[in-house]
Amino acid sequence: AWPRLEHLALGPFHGCRWPSKVTVEGLRAFQSCPNLKRVELALDATIATTPDDLSRSGGLCNKSLSTLDALQSTISDPRSLAAALMDMFPNLEQIEAWD
Repeated sequence: AWPRLEHLALGPFHGCRWPSKVTVEGLRAFQSCPNLKRVELALDATIATTPDDLSRSGGLCNKSLSTLDALQSTISDPRSLAAALMDMFPNLEQIEAWD
């Protein structure tokens, strides 16, 4: 992990021709970044998983992440996604996205 990382921005600022391949499961890597406060990253949240699969953090969580900018994410089940995000990032205050 990157212990000093505070802000991570991956992806385009003016749209993208290709959909993101980053899954919700991929966000688990950020649980090991203790100073990470903001992430800007498009997600592919269309993969069929159960809420239990998404919300199992094994007790590991990132308490410093407060903002997720999901850019142009594809989301099939917003409730399951919200549950998973709150499990991984309990102090998440703001989620941003755009069409």
